[in-house]
Amino acid sequence: MHPDQCTLTNALTGTTLSSLPDGTTGAAYPSLTFMASGGAFVPPFTWSATGLPAGLTVTTANSVGTISGTPAQSGAFDFTVQLSDVLTPPRTVQWGFSITIN
Repeated sequence: MHPDQCTLTNALTGTTLSSLPDGTTGAAYPSLTFMASGGAFVPPFTWSATGLPAGLTVTTANSVGTISGTPAQSGAFDFTVQLSDVLTPPRTVQWGFSITIN
């Protein structure tokens, strides 16, 4: 499969992630664990994100990514989640999301 055919799914429910839950400044964000399926990627995977609100981070454990933390600022944020595989150079794929922190 082509890398663009990779799907980002909720690791707990198996459903495709098309949006993320909103959050509240100063309150713990409900941790969201996700994984990739399909595409021509070679595990283990590393996850990263750019543009997350201050206080939220992405971590990787066993090729699964998790967004968690406590948002420190309110507003609407557009951000990108990226998967990189183990090859040299790594193959990558990105997904864009929006989140509102009240």
